[in-house]
Amino acid sequence: INKGYTQAERYVMRFENGTSTFVKVATEKDTIKWLRDEHKVYSLFKAEYIPQILGWEDGEFPLLILEDLSAGHWPPPWTPDQIQKVFDTLKKLEAVKIGGDFCSLSHFKKEFSGWEKISKDPSGFLGLGLASQEWLQKALPVLIKAESEVNLEGDSLVHTDIRSDNVCFLGEKTYFIDWNWTVKGNPKFDVVAWLPSLYTEGGPTPWSFDIKEQELISGLAGFHAFSAYQPANFKGAEAIRALQLKFLKVYIPWVVKVLDLPGPDCK
Repeated sequence: INKGYTQAERYVMRFENGTSTFVKVATEKDTIKWLRDEHKVYSLFKAEYIPQILGWEDGEFPLLILEDLSAGHWPPPWTPDQIQKVFDTLKKLEAVKIGGDFCSLSHFKKEFSGWEKISKDPSGFLGLGLASQEWLQKALPVLIKAESEVNLEGDSLVHTDIRSDNVCFLGEKTYFIDWNWTVKGNPKFDVVAWLPSLYTEGGPTPWSFDIKEQELISGLAGFHAFSAYQPANFKGAEAIRALQLKFLKVYIPWVVKVLDLPGPDCK
């Protein structure tokens, strides 16, 4: 199974009695840490939206065994009912309060100061061809102010990576997978981070929902605006940079609307 953006190996194991399991195996330094972090979530939380853990083996290359969801529906396409199910499941995460076992999302505030970083050298962002220098000069003070006021604090369970490749619908259940980036923080983060990817897969525009999170939208827009032109100097980076650029093309019109900015002239 190759779906996903990490280098972990993934298998569906089928047995003679007709049962099956999903197996994920770490392959190098990053995936070793991520798999251990993911196992922590599965060991601490039992919820209808978290796949059941069936086995775990730590060691040089940890191995995680989960219930097999391969028979479920993995969007896209999306239906209105499925979109609502994701919103409903995110509300359940919001109600889960977690403590010191998890890092706070607020520790990553520097990651969401992309517009400030761009102001020091706009050439990389302007090279993406999504906005003119004149627009950027006028918009930057508003964008920087908004992202500087972003609220990442909170004690809710935050997945941080809700996208179609991490969402499965099986029967009446909605599952989220890949919990290795789990933190505690502002639960609205997951909604703001998810909606641009939903739109790129045929869903509604993010601004068609009543999301009053101007600062979070600005912070995530800035994160993608700065990240999209960074060097692709690690394994799998080209695919990640392409995805960040794809999402940025949605975040820009969204942040323009919520901050009441003029449209980005691309001359």
